[in-house]
Amino acid sequence: MSTTVLIILVAILNGMFSIFVSRASGKIDANLSPSIFNSLGAIVPLSVYLFLRITKPLEIAATKTSGIMFSVLAGISIALFSILLLKTFSRGINLSYAFPIIYGGTVVVSTLGGLILFKEHVSLLQGAGIISIVFGLVLVAVSKF
Repeated sequence: MSTTVLIILVAILNGMFSIFVSRASGKIDANLSPSIFNSLGAIVPLSVYLFLRITKPLEIAATKTSGIMFSVLAGISIALFSILLLKTFSRGINLSYAFPIIYGGTVVVSTLGGLILFKEHVSLLQGAGIISIVFGLVLVAVSKF
């Protein structure tokens, strides 16, 4: 599968997640819903990992301590994100308003993290794109006033 197809599938599945989470809010406790979808989010990839570990052990990536540490930090982040996301939607925020701000902000925070923490290079064109996202976030945010 090409990288482009993989990225498109990730975007589609993330969009589906966003829609389903927004619809669940207000209909379930904001702590129970993340427990359900994060549990499934653990069971499915763990099942695939165990299956591949048995059937194709040479294709399994080596596990390093830093990989485990960053996975734990990612898990804590997604758990807190999930709870706050449900609480946000339970207040009646529209999907079309919240997600551009959430995911646009995610792009900005991730890019700054890459620049500051990991010394990644951002081209002039990428920088212009990030600035455009920030401008778009401002437009979305002020559209409610």
